[in-house]
Amino acid sequence: MTERKEGLGIFLGISLLIALHFLGFLIVLFGGSAIGGALVEQHLGGSVVGTPYEGWGIALFYFAITGVSVYQLLYVIPLVLLFKRQGNLGMMKGIIMGASLTALFTGPCFAIGVASFLTR
Repeated sequence: MTERKEGLGIFLGISLLIALHFLGFLIVLFGGSAIGGALVEQHLGGSVVGTPYEGWGIALFYFAITGVSVYQLLYVIPLVLLFKRQGNLGMMKGIIMGASLTALFTGPCFAIGVASFLTR
């Protein structure tokens, strides 16, 4: 019975992490767009066409998708500590598994993107 309960906890932990990734993606994308739009409006008069900042929106979208392996640490570490303290080891294992898979799949794409951006 405990193995079944732990399996359910692992599934719920991975599901929670997927939901938090989606929320983090939206926060980075829309929050970054709002901040960037305000800065562009203030410093450039509202248009980035023909300026060095023209590709900024694409770069932000790229970071929102592939940078999840970086910004997931903001919510994964506190959740792991919380579930460990509560004794909910299934949820803790699910969060760790999901975070590891996320870093494995998005980390190389993020590194390639950053390297190509720095070599321009």
